Amino acid sequence: MLWFVLAAAALAPTAPGLSAQTSPSVDRRTLISMAPLLVPLGHVAGEFQRASGARFSIGGAASYTRAGAGGYSTVEVKARIYRNRVPLRGAALGVALGATRLESSNKCDPATGCQLSEKTAIYPSAAFLLDYNWLLGDARRFVISAGLGGKRIFGDGEGFTNDIFMYYPTARLQLGITL
Repeated sequence: MLWFVLAAAALAPTAPGLSAQTSPSVDRRTLISMAPLLVPLGHVAGEFQRASGARFSIGGAASYTRAGAGGYSTVEVKARIYRNRVPLRGAALGVALGATRLESSNKCDPATGCQLSEKTAIYPSAAFLLDYNWLLGDARRFVISAGLGGKRIFGDGEGFTNDIFMYYPTARLQLGITL
């Protein structure tokens, strides 16, 4: 997913019909963003949104977090409704449905009596979103996206209850472009 976001960002200025002199009144229908500030902490996240109608957007997101001796990755489909009736700009309320993969690895030394073990499980997940997008620049090409929400992973958490909460709050801050 990360390579897709980077490739789209690199190629967007060369796309036909999209020049730096685009008028601010141009209706941009696609948003691509990522969370570059969290990459040094082991978290990679990217998102794609496409305006659908006068107030709605639909899209997808993917993320991966390395946490201690395990990892967490998720792929989601997201739908949002924008309060100001302009998709991709301003306040939005949304939902997300997806799949979450949990990984856990016990890296004990067998010489001390610990058993090496690895666990992986995939569970369905659902989330609610409260987001805000700021479109910046004369052409409204650059985006800062921020949001808060909550996520529920539907599973028994067997073997993962010490590693991850099955209900938790979410926050995001992403930078991106509109096309």
